[in-house]
Amino acid sequence: MSIFISYGREDRSLALEIYELLCHKGLSAWIDVRDLQPGQIWESQIDKAIQNCEIFVACLSSSSVSKRGFVQSELQCALKVLETIPEDQVFLIPVRLDNCEAPARLVHLHWVDYFAPGGRDKLVEAIERYTASSASKVPRIAEPALEQLIIQPHRTEYVNFMVFNPESATLPREIPEHSFLHHTGGIVAILFRSKRSGWTRGISPRNSHHISPMAK
Repeated sequence: MSIFISYGREDRSLALEIYELLCHKGLSAWIDVRDLQPGQIWESQIDKAIQNCEIFVACLSSSSVSKRGFVQSELQCALKVLETIPEDQVFLIPVRLDNCEAPARLVHLHWVDYFAPGGRDKLVEAIERYTASSASKVPRIAEPALEQLIIQPHRTEYVNFMVFNPESATLPREIPEHSFLHHTGGIVAILFRSKRSGWTRGISPRNSHHISPMAK
């Protein structure tokens, strides 16, 4: 579960406060100043993080909403992702850092007033509620799964792959580029490709050995 935090440079201190608050609550947050690595192409990494996040937190202030910049471009990217998400699922949470006027394209979304009394708690409670709801909708596999690697005769190495036991943890919701399903006598194992943002998942019908990619 990843929570992308979007903010204007003038609001960095409050954005980092939100980041630390979410991390302290055990939530997986992403913010550029902490998660971008040296040498990475920052524009593509930010775009990838937005595409892969479960919740997009838009930090809005009187300064950021009234000027051009990265806040606007990140918000535009998030709105495109929002178009692909069912209406009963929450993706974009506007967070007002001061008594600013929310952008017209966000007026249909209920926002959190972070600066108001109890605003911090409301933000955390909302995200925890949405993440709990999201996790409850993630499917599991009924059959027991192998916890060791299944050797494939045609493969000599298994770099960037792991075996996931769906009975011991919730499956990540991210869609993989490729995943491989092996089953023998009702025992199932799934190999997942690693990405920088975390492990991805793949679920396929029992009669399918290869999926690329799998729809949610």
